[in-house]
Amino acid sequence: MDSPDLLKIKIDEARSKMPEASRQAVDAVDWKDVIFNMRAEKGYSFTQLDSLEIETELMLCGLIEPEDYPKELATRMEIPRAQADELVEEMNQKVFQKMRAELVKIMEQERPLQ
Repeated sequence: MDSPDLLKIKIDEARSKMPEASRQAVDAVDWKDVIFNMRAEKGYSFTQLDSLEIETELMLCGLIEPEDYPKELATRMEIPRAQADELVEEMNQKVFQKMRAELVKIMEQERPLQ
């Protein structure tokens, strides 16, 4: 894996290339807080949560494909694949569905009136 600084640069660069509406939808959801709260809820270590945050941000910026997300979580967090799949489902419910809804709302606001 790249050094933290190089990874941050790659993420910032990929994020800058995202469509504005997508960036707004991602920023509208406090997904990092959801991840942090998993320490108490699920008992993940800070290292595991850091990995979850990084892999989530990589996916949101398009640096890893959504279909690779569960495998990357399992590898980086050192958890069984079944547990990673459950975590992805939880992230979907608590984060990604909210981002999707926010994106729809943004797109509807941007659509010109006819």
